[in-house]
Amino acid sequence: MSNLRQYNYEAQQIDQQLLQVPSNCSGIMFINQNSFTIYVNSFPLQAGATLVLDPQTEGEIDTTIYSINWNGNAGTLAIWKRHYAK
Repeated sequence: MSNLRQYNYEAQQIDQQLLQVPSNCSGIMFINQNSFTIYVNSFPLQAGATLVLDPQTEGEIDTTIYSINWNGNAGTLAIWKRHYAK
Protein backbone atom coordinates (compact mmCIF):
# COMPACT_ATOMS: atom_id res chain seq x y z
CA MET A 1 0.00 0.00 0.00
CA SER A 2 1.37 3.41 -1.00
CA ASN A 3 1.42 6.56 1.14
CA LEU A 4 1.44 8.81 -1.95
CA ARG A 5 -1.34 11.42 -2.07
CA GLN A 6 -3.57 11.61 -5.12
CA TYR A 7 -4.35 15.00 -6.67
CA ASN A 8 -6.90 16.59 -8.94
CA TYR A 9 -5.97 19.59 -11.07
CA GLU A 10 -8.10 22.57 -12.01
CA ALA A 11 -7.24 24.85 -14.94
CA GLN A 12 -8.43 28.43 -15.09
CA GLN A 13 -7.76 31.27 -17.50
CA ILE A 14 -8.47 34.88 -16.60
CA ASP A 15 -8.54 37.95 -18.81
CA GLN A 16 -9.53 40.65 -16.31
CA GLN A 17 -7.32 43.19 -14.60
CA LEU A 18 -7.11 43.84 -10.86
CA LEU A 19 -8.70 40.49 -10.20
CA GLN A 20 -8.55 38.60 -6.94
CA VAL A 21 -8.03 34.86 -7.21
CA PRO A 22 -8.64 32.72 -4.10
CA SER A 23 -6.34 29.72 -3.97
CA ASN A 24 -7.96 27.20 -1.55
CA CYS A 25 -5.73 24.47 -2.92
CA SER A 26 -2.61 22.45 -2.15
CA GLY A 27 -0.52 24.23 -4.79
CA ILE A 28 -0.97 26.91 -7.43
CA MET A 29 0.85 27.85 -10.63
CA PHE A 30 0.55 31.10 -12.60
CA ILE A 31 1.66 31.11 -16.26
CA ASN A 32 2.12 34.45 -18.01
CA GLN A 33 1.31 33.79 -21.68
CA ASN A 34 1.64 37.44 -22.70
CA SER A 35 4.38 39.69 -24.04
CA PHE A 36 4.23 41.95 -20.96
CA THR A 37 4.70 41.66 -17.18
CA ILE A 38 1.81 40.58 -14.95
CA TYR A 39 1.86 41.22 -11.20
CA VAL A 40 0.79 38.51 -8.74
CA ASN A 41 0.52 40.09 -5.27
CA SER A 42 2.90 42.81 -6.56
CA PHE A 43 5.46 40.16 -7.64
CA PRO A 44 6.46 40.82 -11.27
CA LEU A 45 5.86 37.76 -13.44
CA GLN A 46 7.77 38.41 -16.67
CA ALA A 47 6.41 37.52 -20.11
CA GLY A 48 6.52 33.75 -20.64
CA ALA A 49 7.42 33.07 -16.99
CA THR A 50 5.80 30.67 -14.53
CA LEU A 51 5.32 31.14 -10.78
CA VAL A 52 4.77 27.94 -8.74
CA LEU A 53 3.71 28.17 -5.10
CA ASP A 54 3.55 24.96 -3.04
CA PRO A 55 2.99 24.66 0.71
CA GLN A 56 5.97 23.24 2.57
CA THR A 57 3.95 20.86 4.73
CA GLU A 58 2.15 17.79 3.37
CA GLY A 59 -1.61 18.24 3.71
CA GLU A 60 -1.40 22.03 4.03
CA ILE A 61 -3.94 24.12 2.11
CA ASP A 62 -3.01 27.55 0.73
CA THR A 63 -5.84 30.00 1.51
CA THR A 64 -4.17 33.10 0.06
CA ILE A 65 -6.23 35.50 -2.05
CA TYR A 66 -3.91 36.54 -4.89
CA SER A 67 -4.29 39.99 -6.48
CA ILE A 68 -3.63 40.03 -10.23
CA ASN A 69 -2.77 43.19 -12.17
CA TRP A 70 -1.34 43.85 -15.62
CA ASN A 71 -1.43 47.65 -15.85
CA GLY A 72 -4.01 48.28 -18.57
CA ASN A 73 -2.80 45.69 -21.07
CA ALA A 74 -5.23 43.21 -22.62
CA GLY A 75 -4.17 39.61 -22.13
CA THR A 76 -4.69 36.33 -20.32
CA LEU A 77 -3.17 34.50 -17.38
CA ALA A 78 -3.32 30.72 -17.04
CA ILE A 79 -3.73 29.33 -13.52
CA TRP A 80 -3.39 25.70 -12.44
CA LYS A 81 -4.56 24.63 -8.98
CA ARG A 82 -3.72 21.31 -7.35
CA HIS A 83 -6.29 19.81 -4.96
CA TYR A 84 -5.99 16.71 -2.79
CA ALA A 85 -8.23 13.94 -4.10
CA LYS A 86 -10.95 12.81 -1.75
